[in-house]
This record gives sequence, structure tokens and C-alpha cells, in this order.
Amino acid sequence: MGFLNFFSKKKSKPATENSHEANVVEYEENYFDESKLESFQEVYVKPITLRTLQNIQDIIQELKNGNIVISNIKPIVTNNPAEAKRAIDQLKGTCKGLGGDIAGIGEDRLLVTPSFVKIWRGDSGF
Repeated sequence: MGFLNFFSKKKSKPATENSHEANVVEYEENYFDESKLESFQEVYVKPITLRTLQNIQDIIQELKNGNIVISNIKPIVTNNPAEAKRAIDQLKGTCKGLGGDIAGIGEDRLLVTPSFVKIWRGDSGF
């Protein structure tokens, strides 16, 4: 349990005013329940190239499985821009319906996430 104690709620005792001692920390309550670790499934980040509308089903299946997808959309955009728009609209609708999230990464990539992962869209600071 040693590593997980790091995540426990801490109660500190202040050092005395003239003392050069550090605050003493006591563990009071364990927020990180080890029994819940077993219920987590493995989550993968999977690259899937979007070449045709048929590839959308692969992305949707990975989303339903709880995986994160990074999709290269350049092939479908280059070959058929109208089909690319339909594909992206379908992915957006599916993500919304499943509670997931979708965002563009540059001009050639999409990030598609399941419901328990949200994409931050704030100022990146770069």
C-alpha cells in the first residue's frame, strides 16, 4: 500500500514559530481505494487512418471499447473532400451521442475520445 499512501488525505501540524522544523504530516483518510483499481480497464491510444467512410466504423468501435483514437484524415480529404466532410460529421454526431469528444489536431489529424476523456480547448501557451 506504500505508493497509494501518497494519494491519501493529509493532515498537517504546523511547526512552532521559532522552530526550523518541517511540518509533520499524518495520514488521516485514504482517498485512493485499491479495490477500485481492479475495475479499470486498459485504455489504448490507437492510430487509425481515415481513407473511406468504412474506416469510421473502426473508429466508432474503438470509441465504444473505451479507447482513444488519433486519426489521419489526409487521405480522405485529398481523395474526396465531400466524403471527408460526411465522415467528420458522422464522427461528431457519434461522439456527441456516446458522450465522447472530438477535436482537430492540425489540419491532418483528429483526436477522438470516449466519454471519460475530455479534450482541453484552452490557450496552449505556445
